[in-house]
Amino acid sequence: MAPAMNAQPDVNQPRTPATDSRALQNLIKAEKTYVENLFSTTSAAMSAASALQAWGMSETPDMEQATMSVSKWLEEASSAQRTHGQAIDQYREALKDVLEREHSIRGILRDREILISRVIKNSKRKPSRWEVINGDDDNQARIAEAQRELHACEQLLANESALLVGVKRRTFKEALAMRVLSLIHI
Repeated sequence: MAPAMNAQPDVNQPRTPATDSRALQNLIKAEKTYVENLFSTTSAAMSAASALQAWGMSETPDMEQATMSVSKWLEEASSAQRTHGQAIDQYREALKDVLEREHSIRGILRDREILISRVIKNSKRKPSRWEVINGDDDNQARIAEAQRELHACEQLLANESALLVGVKRRTFKEALAMRVLSLIHI
């Protein structure tokens, strides 16, 4: 009986491949809805603060003073909410950049599959009698060229995948900091 191997997952690789962006797309959509609702709420809160201020101006001087103070606080809170919404919107834009990079990697993966198919197809091709007699070796040249292209594609894929992991980490770190800092001011 073979010993059980404790395979450690690579902490530098995502659990889902870049070819599956559904969770990221769902996050972007959810953040968009949140931002839209937050801006709508902020706009309504600003209107309510202005209405309170206008009402207070038609009342006694002490009521006017109180409503002016409360109105000012409400406007400041609404302004902080707007800033928070802007921070989340910037975060959402950064997520869109990550999504674009994932789409780019998907394109590279498609190219890689095409190149692999080309190498396999050329490897299976048997030279004709004429090619054997004349020593014509075009097929080997085609195989070598496809292998060079495949190698370059795999290098590009490895580089882009590593960059994607870095971009995801940086985006998450910066976005989380921006979000938390803007929440503090609310």
